[in-house]
Amino acid sequence: MLCIVIMIYHYGIIFQCTPIRLLGSVYSYGHLGTYVFFAISGYLTAYQYKEKLIYSNDIDFKQYFIKKLYILPLVFVSICIPFITYASERNVYFFLFNIFCTWCGFTGDYVVPYNPVSWYICILLLCYALFYLIVYLHKRLDIPYRYLCILMCVIGLVIMIRKYDIPFLQYDNGRGYLPFFIGAMVYDINGMRFNKKNVFLLFFFKFF
Repeated sequence: MLCIVIMIYHYGIIFQCTPIRLLGSVYSYGHLGTYVFFAISGYLTAYQYKEKLIYSNDIDFKQYFIKKLYILPLVFVSICIPFITYASERNVYFFLFNIFCTWCGFTGDYVVPYNPVSWYICILLLCYALFYLIVYLHKRLDIPYRYLCILMCVIGLVIMIRKYDIPFLQYDNGRGYLPFFIGAMVYDINGMRFNKKNVFLLFFFKFF
C-alpha cells in the first residue's frame, strides 16, 4: 500500500498530473511513505544484524555491506538507460556519482541525478554503514547502543532543521538518519521481537 502511495506522489510531481493531484491527502502526504520505509529498514537491519555483529567475530564490514547491495542491479539499469538515451546528460563525472549511488548526501556539489528517486538508495547505504559503526562503537567502547541511536536521531533532526549543504550532513541525509535510527532503536527498546506492538511503536515514534 505504501509503495502505491509513494508511486502516486512521484508520478504527480514528475508529470504534473492533475488527476493525481486531485487525490488530495494521498498526494500531499505521499512523501511520508519514504520515512516509513527508512524506519522499517532500520528496524529490520537491527533485527537481522545487531546480535550477530556484537556476539560474533565472523562478520566484518565487507561481508555485512555486500549483503546490503542487493538492490543495486536495478539501480544500475535505471541509471544507464538515461545515460545512453540522452546525449546532453552524458557526463562521466555525473555518471560515476550516479552509478555508485553517491550523488545524494555524499557531496556538497550539485550532481545531476539520472534517477532522482534513487536518492533513497544513496542515503540508505549510508545508514547501513553508520549502523555498523554504531554497533562497533557499542561493542568496542561499551557505549550504550540505544544512546548512539538517539545521537543519530538528534543529528538527523538538526540536519533537517538547519538544512546544511555539507557532505554527509545534507537535508536528505537527515531525512534518512532520523527514521532509520528510530527504527533501529525501537527494535532495541521493545524486546527484539517483530510483532504488532513493535510495528505500532515504529509508526508512533516516527509521526508523533
